[in-house]
Amino acid sequence: MSNPDANFNVNNQQVVNQNNPYQQYYQEYSSSFNQNANTFGVQSGNVEYAGFGIRFLAWLIDFFILFFLSFIIGFIFRGFTYLIGWSGAYLIIGWGGVSFDFIDYFLGFVTDLLYLTLFWSSSFQGTPGKILLGLKIVDVNGNKISYFTALIRFISTIISLLLLGIGYLLIIFDGKKQALHDKFASTYVIKVKK
Repeated sequence: MSNPDANFNVNNQQVVNQNNPYQQYYQEYSSSFNQNANTFGVQSGNVEYAGFGIRFLAWLIDFFILFFLSFIIGFIFRGFTYLIGWSGAYLIIGWGGVSFDFIDYFLGFVTDLLYLTLFWSSSFQGTPGKILLGLKIVDVNGNKISYFTALIRFISTIISLLLLGIGYLLIIFDGKKQALHDKFASTYVIKVKK
């Protein structure tokens, strides 16, 4: 039976086993990997996650911005239908059973989609509401998310809403304050250190 202390010298440092020539390379690789793992990314715990309250305030700011944008877009749409006349608008839009209300809802959905996904995946890493409150959305490594990830996050927010908002309440109980859509997209909302 081998002595477990035989692999360590007087200073309690591991000695390379002469019978295993790859151990030295493994140790070098392992030590550099562990240093990177401890200092890089949101998994290391070196960040402060944004809680439910501050995220709700950011959402309120974005809600009012989106409400204003939707009003402007709706106003332009209604102005367009007025210019071409209601009968002309009906022939273009209403033909085939598509109603004006459906177009309004569709325009609102597209506005929300573009506003959120483009801001989330931009260099700002968050919507104006999040930026004003010093928050940003990051991936597991603490980097900016891609547009595809932002799209997954957006679709997942719809699921969170369909579950009567329970997906958002996960922020309160989760250790890393992830909502359901954060878990689906592997994203985190963190506070920017000033």
